[in-house]
Amino acid sequence: MGLLETRVRTRNKDRVARGLPSGWKSVTNHAQSLLGRIWVIWNPSSVQFTVIDLSHQAIHGSLIIGKSVFYVSIVYDSCDYRDRRNLWENLIHHSSRFSGRPWVILGDFNVSRFPMEHSGIRPMLSKSTVEFNQCIRKCKIEDLQQTGHLFSWSNKRSGAGTVAKKIGRAMGNWYWFKEFSDLQAHFPPPGISDHSPCILAFQRSNSPGVRPFKYLNVWASNPSFLSVVEEV
Repeated sequence: MGLLETRVRTRNKDRVARGLPSGWKSVTNHAQSLLGRIWVIWNPSSVQFTVIDLSHQAIHGSLIIGKSVFYVSIVYDSCDYRDRRNLWENLIHHSSRFSGRPWVILGDFNVSRFPMEHSGIRPMLSKSTVEFNQCIRKCKIEDLQQTGHLFSWSNKRSGAGTVAKKIGRAMGNWYWFKEFSDLQAHFPPPGISDHSPCILAFQRSNSPGVRPFKYLNVWASNPSFLSVVEEV
């Protein structure tokens, strides 16, 4: 489980960790961020999580659930577009490191991908949006199929003052879609928070049949894409 924007100061994190269910473990990025922007907590009797890298905007690790082994990155991006570039570089670096195994990236990116991911008047593509999509293409990842709320964040106002955006998302690489093609990212109602949680349900379908084909937009950027399709 990834927790974002906890606002737990370093001096309080051990006390908070002791409040977790018995036997559960946790890791935070307090060494990189004073308020520990990201927490990852897990039950060792169910999953095995190993930290690979920590930064003030992401925690990367490997996760073992049953016979499934994959990489996971929990992200909480900065509100400053200049600081976001550090995360884009970090993700691009790890995309090469994680290229041979399923990799899922999820969290709050503080920027949308498309104009329709904003309520009200559709804004023009911002520089931050362009850079975000460039990062996604370079990482060779794509959005997981989503259910629930389209907008993952709102200002919790009503009427004309309402603003809602999709800034939380879950994405995977080609190996992820190959291994977990039937998995969806669900965004339920936010409750008292201004953010909707993102839930990935690891449930295999018992019904027989062929898995659905997943097309990743990044494939089209490969110079040999058309020739490979023609050969098939």
